[in-house]
Amino acid sequence: TGAFDHYFHLFLPPQDVLYSFVKVLIFAFALVMIHCFYGYTASGGPAGVGVAVGRAVRTAIVVVTILNFFIGLAIWGTSTSVRIAG
Repeated sequence: TGAFDHYFHLFLPPQDVLYSFVKVLIFAFALVMIHCFYGYTASGGPAGVGVAVGRAVRTAIVVVTILNFFIGLAIWGTSTSVRIAG
């Protein structure tokens, strides 16, 4: 366990885990807001709900992809280097 713990903390700093957790919270909030909006404004019975679900899923995929890009850029910057230690 000593070698595993050493290399685990060497390659995965705790701040990266924290940043990833913050990203998950932001994604979850965005997804909840998108799906609640489309669900609340759905009309037309079951067919309308199906259309709203499709729109919500498509919107969520685009929003999460864009958010992931900009949050990753803000957190880790424009550095193209890979952190390899050891």
